[in-house]
Amino acid sequence: MIYVDRRTGSAELYTPLQARRVPVELTTLEFGDVAFVGHGPQGDILVGVERKRITDLVQSMTSGRLSGHQLPGLVEAYAHRWIVVEGTYRENKHGHLEYPIGRGRWETARLSYAAVESYLLTLTMRAGVHVQRTYNLEDTAGWLDYLWRWWTKKEWAEHRSHLSSYDPADPGIWSRPTLVHRVAAQLPGIGDEKAAAVAKHFHSVAELVAASEAAWRQIPGVGKVIAQRAVAALRSTK
Repeated sequence: MIYVDRRTGSAELYTPLQARRVPVELTTLEFGDVAFVGHGPQGDILVGVERKRITDLVQSMTSGRLSGHQLPGLVEAYAHRWIVVEGTYRENKHGHLEYPIGRGRWETARLSYAAVESYLLTLTMRAGVHVQRTYNLEDTAGWLDYLWRWWTKKEWAEHRSHLSSYDPADPGIWSRPTLVHRVAAQLPGIGDEKAAAVAKHFHSVAELVAASEAAWRQIPGVGKVIAQRAVAALRSTK
């Protein structure tokens, strides 16, 4: 279920989300415009989204309301949080941010384009708030649909598509496996997933090779048959 704040600025998301056959409910959220429960690494967590049209973003940055009230509440209330910046905007030749107001006309904001982009980058890098840009209400609803499905349709460990591409946002994923991990991954019935558990259990290849079946069976996910096969493979002369 996606929960949408019933107040102005949020409630209009209800209809386009419902049109996408997403289970959605209007409620009153203390912080954020959208919230739902997702599958985190250690269990279910709360995910929150703050929606800002580009004009709202500029106004809330100028007034200090976003940094002084909304974002601290968002960070405190949700384990994972996003801010959606909705609408078209660009940098003009003078470095100012501007946005369309109809019939080919553009309005110049009081903030520079660099100030807005720098602020959004700081939210991502220092405040732990992801930033997503969308074009309009329907685009925002579509992105929320995909976000909700990502968090709810699979368990955390089942998301593995990142292993086929490089993602610098999580360098820990790409740390070089230990020698114990690499050796264990070659054993029958172990593979890469169980190899990580093996590397936590055994501290050297020598310890790995000398281990008994009973020692192997102490590793989560390793039963009698897998333990027998691993020990047999390590002691085989073929």
